[in-house]
Amino acid sequence: MNPLRFGIDFDGVIVDHRAHKLRLAGELGVALEPWQANSNLMHEFMPDEETYRKLQEPLYGAMTVEAPAIPGALEGLSRLPGEVFIISARRPVNEASARDWMRKNGLYQVVPPERVIFCEGGRDKRGHCERLGVSMFLDDKLSYLGHLPPTLKRVLFDDDGIAHRLEIPGDVRVARDWQAFLAMAREHAAVAA
Repeated sequence: MNPLRFGIDFDGVIVDHRAHKLRLAGELGVALEPWQANSNLMHEFMPDEETYRKLQEPLYGAMTVEAPAIPGALEGLSRLPGEVFIISARRPVNEASARDWMRKNGLYQVVPPERVIFCEGGRDKRGHCERLGVSMFLDDKLSYLGHLPPTLKRVLFDDDGIAHRLEIPGDVRVARDWQAFLAMAREHAAVAA
């Protein structure tokens, strides 16, 4: 029997950009509440696309290395009942900062570098999941989960508590934190056994 394979997003699931998002937005003249910095909603609170882009460039570049881990993420990754693959949508110019964060925070001690995959966009995650046989995926972006096949167990990471503001398909589960996701992963493993 093949081992279970879990796909895990990086930004907003393992690394926490919230403080940097709030600071950058303020520097650009946009006052946000912490929940408004959620990746599913933030675009709505930006005055225009140009401002949003100005925020994203430093956020996913050099600032990534200084961002903290999401509470419970690194331990949670080590406790998943199967093989773990980090599958992240990042432009090639921003891959180095993510890999620097991974080295700095010891992620490669939990997930080997060869199981870290960067792709251009959220749609590209589907092909990687299918090729690798991923059976459960955790992402903080609902739109990215929507690109994955419905046969895969899809989980929205919602540590901001904003799920009630979104239209979540019935087959997408919501995890408020890493403990909740670990419980779902153990349940998934028990059913698969």
